[in-house]
Amino acid sequence: LHQAEVEKQLTLWLKTSVLTPDFLEPYFTRVIEAARALIAKRESSAMDIAQKLRQADQRIKRLVDALADGHMPGDVIRDKIHDEQRQKRELESQRSVLDIRSISFPDLETFRRELEDALDNPETKKAAIRSLVKSITIAPDAALTIEYIVPTGGHVDSATSVKQSDLD
Repeated sequence: LHQAEVEKQLTLWLKTSVLTPDFLEPYFTRVIEAARALIAKRESSAMDIAQKLRQADQRIKRLVDALADGHMPGDVIRDKIHDEQRQKRELESQRSVLDIRSISFPDLETFRRELEDALDNPETKKAAIRSLVKSITIAPDAALTIEYIVPTGGHVDSATSVKQSDLD
């Protein structure tokens, strides 16, 4: 097989299997559900951290009041204030890692059409194939195993073995 023939057959296979609504719709649904679950988890963690930050602020305020009132030795209170401030910095650092950004997905049909157009355009065809195909394994009996990635969320699916005759 020559490279051009493999590209032609692979392009046809991608269009008739991976880029079909029957494949893409459930795939998109899984990716969107996973993204929503991640957002919910991060939002919950962010709320927990916000509560801990408020509690640390309250403790610092009480320590400052205790320092002003002279209820405890100043050096002990200052050490406790520094500990609370250190804990606040750690919490703020954790909160910044949870930066929740809105995740948007393209319209399914637009996404499919744009990938199909990229496969049809000689200037973008190789890049489109490389973005979709992770690996191709050719067995001695000419069976191909194609591992592909649909570039919407990094989820990887593998095709079942595809015989050369299936690609013709």
